[in-house]
This record gives sequence, C-alpha cells and structure tokens, in this order.
Amino acid sequence: MNIPQVCIALLVLAACVGVGRVLYGVQRTDRQSRPKAWRVTALVLLQFGSAALLYFTLFPPDRLAPAQKLVVLTAQGKAVDVAPGEGRIVALPEAPAEAGITRVPDLAGALRRHPGATSVQILGDGLPLRDIDAARGLAVVFKPAPLPDGLIGLSWPPQVSPGMRWQLHGRVHYRQPVTVELLDPGNAVVASTTPDAQGGFSLSDGARSAGQSLYRVRVLGPGKKPLEILDVPVWVEKTAPLRVLMLSGGPNPELKYIRRWASDAGIELESRIALGQGMQIQTGNAGLNDANLREQDLVILDERAWNGLGAGGRRTLVEAMNGGLGILLRLTGPLVGSAGGELRALGFSVQETNAVQGIRLPEGRQRPTLPELSRRPLRVQSPDGVVLLRTDKNEPLAIWRAQGQGRIGLWWLTDTYKLALGGASSRHGQLWAEAAATVARARDNPALQNRQQHVWVDQRSVICGLSDKAAVREPDGRTSQLLIGTKGVNTGCSAFWPRRAGWHAVNSKTAQLPFYVRAAGEAPGLKANALREGTMVLAGGRPAAGATTKIPVPGPHWPYFLAWLLVTALLWALERSRLGWRK
Repeated sequence: MNIPQVCIALLVLAACVGVGRVLYGVQRTDRQSRPKAWRVTALVLLQFGSAALLYFTLFPPDRLAPAQKLVVLTAQGKAVDVAPGEGRIVALPEAPAEAGITRVPDLAGALRRHPGATSVQILGDGLPLRDIDAARGLAVVFKPAPLPDGLIGLSWPPQVSPGMRWQLHGRVHYRQPVTVELLDPGNAVVASTTPDAQGGFSLSDGARSAGQSLYRVRVLGPGKKPLEILDVPVWVEKTAPLRVLMLSGGPNPELKYIRRWASDAGIELESRIALGQGMQIQTGNAGLNDANLREQDLVILDERAWNGLGAGGRRTLVEAMNGGLGILLRLTGPLVGSAGGELRALGFSVQETNAVQGIRLPEGRQRPTLPELSRRPLRVQSPDGVVLLRTDKNEPLAIWRAQGQGRIGLWWLTDTYKLALGGASSRHGQLWAEAAATVARARDNPALQNRQQHVWVDQRSVICGLSDKAAVREPDGRTSQLLIGTKGVNTGCSAFWPRRAGWHAVNSKTAQLPFYVRAAGEAPGLKANALREGTMVLAGGRPAAGATTKIPVPGPHWPYFLAWLLVTALLWALERSRLGWRK
C-alpha cells in the first residue's frame, strides 16, 4: 500500500466517523425536535466533500501541459552561452554566481519546481554524482565547458602486491609539449615519458613493502618547468606470494633469468630441471601430483618437459587446470608424439612456418633501445584465444585461453634473457610479471570497493561490499559509522562525505579498505573530466519532446486547498448553528 492509498483510507475513516457522530446525534433527540432532513444531508455531504478536497489538496490530479526544457548551469557554466528561448535557466551550487539566475540546491529540486521539464540542457563541467540519478529518464543535452590545462585522467590498480609491477595510465591536456614523470615516495624519478598525440601516457614501477604509499606524478613543461604535481596513492597489500612450479627439459640462459625474476619478485618457486641420463636438479617438492598441483598457482614448462610428461602426466596437469591452475607452455622446439594433438584438444592450432625469427618488442619510450629477440617460427591460432604479447609489427608472440576454471597460455618467444643482459631488466620483469598475473590461478577480489578512484573533500563517495557494521577512520582519528543500504542496487553500499584530505580506512569485521581523499581544490582537471564523462553517459539516451507535445504534470494545489477551506468552514458553521432544527 502506497502513501496515497493510506491517505484515502484515513480520510474515508475520518469522514465515516464524522457521519456517525451526526447520525448518532439525530437518534438521541426527540422526534419533534430532530433536525430537518436537509440539515442532516448537508452535514453528511460536507463531511465527505471536506475529506475528498483534502485528498486532492495533498495529491492534485495531473493536467496536460506543454513539455518544457530546463537549462542547468554547472561548474564553469555561464548564462551567456544559453541561446534565447532555450528554456528556463537554473544554476546548481557549483555554478558561478550570476544575477537573475535562480539557484537550486540540486537537480531534483529544480525538477520539482518545474515539473513539466522533460529535457535538460547541461552547460559547464557536468553533473556531480549527487545529481546523476535525478537525470535518468530525461532527454539530456550536454554542452561541456573547455577542459582546463593539466592532468585530466589517471588510473592505476586499486591494490598491488609487494614486489609486483604496477602501471599508471593517464592523459594530459596541454597546448605545449610536456614530459610526465613518476616519483616514488622518496621523491626519486622512477619513470619518465612523453605523452602521445592524444595526451595519453603510461608509467610503471615495482611495488615496495606493504602499506600505504604516496607516489607523485609531475608534469614538466619547456625548460623542465613544473606545471603540475599530483599525488598518486598506492595501497600495497601484503598477500600470499604467487606459487609457481617450473619444469624444464634442460638448463639454458632463458630458464636462469626467469628463475632470477621469480626470486626478485618474491615468488615461491619449486623447480625441476632435467639433466639427461635420468638425472635432474630439483628444488622443493616439484611433484606432479594432485596434492602438489592444488597448492600451485602457475606451472611454467617448456616443450621438452611437456613431451617428457607423457600422456598420463599431461592428463594430470590438464585436470588440475580445469580446477583453476594456470599453465604457461614455452615453445622453444618441436612437439613430438601426441603432444601436438593434445594442444589441439585444448583449443590451439600450432603450425611451423617460414616466419622471420628475429623480432623486436614495442619500445614506446623505452631507454635504452631494446635488443633484437628471437621467436620460434610458429603460427598459433585459437578461436577464443587472447593475445598476451605482440611484436612491434603487431604479430603475436604469446596467446592464452580459458579452460575450465583455469587458463593455459602458449609462449614462443625464446630469449627474453637478452633484455636483462642488454640493460632492460625492468622490461624483462614486466613481461614475465604480466604473463604470470594473466595466466595464474585467479585470486579473490577485495571484499570492499570504492566506486570512485578519485575522491574529494565534501564530495560523495560510494563504498560497496559491506555486509555488517562498518565505520570510516579519518586522518584525525575520528570514526564515522556507515549506514548500509539493504534494498535494490544499493544493497551492501554506503555513501560517505569526507571532511578532511588524506588517507581514510573503511573497517568492517571481515575486511579493511584504505582510500585517499584529495583536497577540494586539488586536481581540477581530473574533477572536470570525471564530471564530463559521467554526464556524457546520460546524454543522447532519450530524444527530447517537441515544444507542442502535451505531457501530464501534477496540477496546482491551491484551488483544492481554497475549496477545502471553504467547505470545512461551512461544515464548522453549520454544526454550530441552529439552522435546520425543528422548533
């Protein structure tokens, strides 16, 4: 039962009680002195009339009115940019103050004041998160203001593990050539690049010890003049290290440097290297059985080890992969026997070709220049495969596909160790870190998530994944309890308006989520672009109604209120007068 239905029930009940009082009074009087029939009828009709008019005062019936257009000024929006006759103009709190423009607290309030508005034209940076829901279902036309010079886009992983490399992707908007640098928490430059023609750039670094770290992005203009410096909060979460089993048909330089990368990255490595004549070097358990494979996240092996497993060993490995294990098969030589047929059964077509073996990786802004590498001359295809690595000519060097609950990848680049020897050890580590992270056994995502990567003071942020009592600890030590939604899309989510800049932490019984809050005036380019992108999603979804279109809108309240006041006054006067009584 909704609110109007509840009001109808209460008003009918009240009118019936009033009518009952009138009839009860008639029954208690003498027959000779009873009120006349017209008086009783008038009292009954006025009771129900008063109740009906009170209902229509609260919920007036809809009327047909011409569709209206509402012009909404947001941050950087100006009334001079509005063409004559575009519609009624209102300004949100973020818009510049202008004389003669009605200011409203939010878009929902503006729509209540102008119920006939079916289309909204938005000028300026765009709608904040507060007003996005109110604009859904309307025809939205967005005329964005020019973006300010500066960083307009930054994204990086919400959390990384110690020893793993992470990448920062961003975009700048400048009318002059700039250089972008990544500074570590000690203010040392760890990466530098020049943005491309669209302003995009990418920087990376290796995660250090667990905890909360503040990197910085620095934009340098001509003459190395700093144009903008922005904090990049990185949360390094201490997680269980990756567990890798490495199998090889013999020692070689490639194997040596993969093992060195695994050691530097903090990976728990077990290995078995065949030496011939039944001899082998083994570290850890390195057993190929169900119990050991359940403990592993990734198996890296070459084609000689794959051939040497036999049909039974390969079947055990595939069964473990169906249960979630990741397999990365390095193809550095020919497959023998049934090994190739089993790869076809796993969704890969592997064929020898006459392709040139010498290749180069995409360099980007890499310094020094990457050395030439070698590949196995193969053509590997898979209907649902995803390319993991390409040459500088966009030719695949590695491919993976999902199998059961796990993944399997084929890798036919044979000598990545030359990167380490050629002074590009970071590129070597990045290659293998990305391959391991892609193919290895999937891990659980963080229980708690902040829907916005960039959060500003006094701006709403939405935290999801909450299932019990949770609170936010602010930088000054103050704790704020969160009210968790229980219905619809907001189930398990809570809104929070931070008061201070700095590191915050959401604490619940099962998980913790640190997040960083920027000062209100920090990163204006990021804020403007975030508003722009959020508003553009709404624009163009529904066509605007024509100016002559009639639409139902709530009618005015005041006529029904005046009528209710008149009828109620007549009822009150008639009940207290002697008019209509027999003498």
